[in-house]
Amino acid sequence: MKKLFAVAALLLSGCAVYNNTGDFRGRTYKLVNAPNNAEITIAFDAKDPRFAGNAAVNRYFGSYQLKPEGRMEFSPAGTTMMMGPMPLMQAEQEYLKVLPTVSGYELKGQTLILKTSGAHDLIFVETVPDRDN
Repeated sequence: MKKLFAVAALLLSGCAVYNNTGDFRGRTYKLVNAPNNAEITIAFDAKDPRFAGNAAVNRYFGSYQLKPEGRMEFSPAGTTMMMGPMPLMQAEQEYLKVLPTVSGYELKGQTLILKTSGAHDLIFVETVPDRDN
């Protein structure tokens, strides 16, 4: 009987750990179907409400606020100022224009959906961390 309780406690504690990993903080995501095949990513700091990523050509960064009921708001993003191929620059401009319209989020496994006030939700998939860095 003691073994049964020990196994049950172990299983329940495993579930609690799994639920804690359902958070997007401390993770990096890649935008699915980015315009012009651009490489657009977003990473969330594990402790502070900050984000950063690659917006196709430039790096971008800022802060966000979580609100009740799955609501989320992003600050205007700061960026580096490099030039790149016009199709990637256009993809970057489109993305950075949509990001401030995010009003909520939904996390489904490894998929993060940033819901916007328009019709262009941003759908990201979690990336595998680079073990060399």
